[in-house]
Amino acid sequence: MNIKKNSFAVLGLVLGVSVILYIFDVPIISTSKQIIPTESIPTLIPTSLPVVSPSTLAITPTYSSFRQVSETVDYSVKRFSESITVNATFSNQTIIDLQIKNQSTNGESAAYQEAFATEIKQYVIGKKISEINISRIAGASYTSVAFMEAISRMQSKI
Repeated sequence: MNIKKNSFAVLGLVLGVSVILYIFDVPIISTSKQIIPTESIPTLIPTSLPVVSPSTLAITPTYSSFRQVSETVDYSVKRFSESITVNATFSNQTIIDLQIKNQSTNGESAAYQEAFATEIKQYVIGKKISEINISRIAGASYTSVAFMEAISRMQSKI
């Protein structure tokens, strides 16, 4: 008898829900039917992409338009051998990046070279190579001369 009561309760619940859905005009969709939209739904993904080639673009930025040049200049200061390596990146004859590598066997010279490497960028970044003319940066007169020698050698390479 308990099973019969439970069955009637479930049947009553199903009928009650069906009546409510009917009253509020809620369609009941069978799970075996496929839902097919009647209107097209716009998408954010284009169905076809335009073909763009480098020849159709006005400007094609490439890293190949940048040129990196490196020069090492050896020099001496008071019987000590010194060396400076200048690595510069150019775009249309303009320095856009600069790295300085110093090599010194003398502590005092090393300090001047380090000060030079710290300050030189502000004088050369954004300038054309032909416009660079420094004489003494951060008190490092010998390093400044060696730097200008490296710049002079680079002019023939870019």
